[in-house]
Amino acid sequence: MKVLYFSTSFFMDLDLELLKSLAGKVELTYICDLHKNSYQSTILHLEKELPEGIFAFSEVSEYLPSFFHEYIDYSKSFFQHRKKTSLFGKFMQAVSIVKFALRTKPDIIHFGGNISLPHIGLLFMRTPRIQTIHDPTFHSGEFKRKKHYLKKLVIRKANKILLLNHMNDSQFMETFRLKKEKLIHSSLGIYDVYTNYSSNTVEPIPQSILFFGRISPYKGINYLCDAAVRLKKEIPGLQVWILGKGNYWFDTKHYRNAGITFINRFIPNEEMVKYIQSSEIIACPYTDATQSGVIMTALAFRKAIIATNVGAIPEVIEHEKTGLLVNPKQADELYHGLKRLLTEPDLREKLYQNIEKEYFSGEKSWNSLSDKLICEYDRTINYQKS
Repeated sequence: MKVLYFSTSFFMDLDLELLKSLAGKVELTYICDLHKNSYQSTILHLEKELPEGIFAFSEVSEYLPSFFHEYIDYSKSFFQHRKKTSLFGKFMQAVSIVKFALRTKPDIIHFGGNISLPHIGLLFMRTPRIQTIHDPTFHSGEFKRKKHYLKKLVIRKANKILLLNHMNDSQFMETFRLKKEKLIHSSLGIYDVYTNYSSNTVEPIPQSILFFGRISPYKGINYLCDAAVRLKKEIPGLQVWILGKGNYWFDTKHYRNAGITFINRFIPNEEMVKYIQSSEIIACPYTDATQSGVIMTALAFRKAIIATNVGAIPEVIEHEKTGLLVNPKQADELYHGLKRLLTEPDLREKLYQNIEKEYFSGEKSWNSLSDKLICEYDRTINYQKS
């Protein structure tokens, strides 16, 4: 089976894990959409401007992290680098990507990330298409009308829509007027790719809590800070780090004075991973969410996680099994949950063992997820033929 996997650099941490697991099971071609604003995204950090057009990873391998070789075949992996251009230039970009797809002669095209206007031509090919939707609904305060209408077109033209959770099915089908038969499901595996940045010399610091990720109102950081202030009064030496770039919607001065550390800037992966390794507990106090790459990264490091019971997070974190769940916007519940994780080493050890069993070798491992995905590829291809 020939698979053309098309995505963007913003999902490369997820994509490389999936592509590595698919390799050897299918004949795989990978193309990554790239533009100037995506040079610094997840695990891709380009310092040198690349040429325009479509070219193999092997042509620019000196600018890529060395561990990329462990995940993908450079001769079958390509960038499409788009620069700002005129309307005619965008049309030519669209023509070039369609020509590329036609040359590969795939049995199926899997869109792993968001599609931009120059890629619309791919939607009108006769080849069966699966589109992954990472966020069935927009996060609070992040709705954008143009993106919504493009998303509607992409969803309408896809043969199948792959959702990474079951929580939003009804709302999603109602919003986009879809039949249930068009939906297929998978889930995220662990983002083990970030362990390539880890150091053998870093050990967890006892009594430490970390929040990391983009700063946005739906992340619920203010509730975590309220809980942490109470904990710091009871647990001497407790360290709390808020790591990530963004605009705060509340005054952080009170929390800084209480000893909470805020690091508000772009965080290189090496530094982010050092904080993850150094922390004992990862906190994800979101007020709404779909799935979370932050949680999947924390699981890759076998960390004790406390998260909120919102969106699809309960499909990833099973309460008392692979983490603790609390209700959103409840600083008191966060306080009690964090205190349990900080003071009950046996609970933390149980979580570590369950994470290992479920995500590294069980039903939620990448090997299992890729096998199920290939079955969906087969069904979509055969349905198109019939």
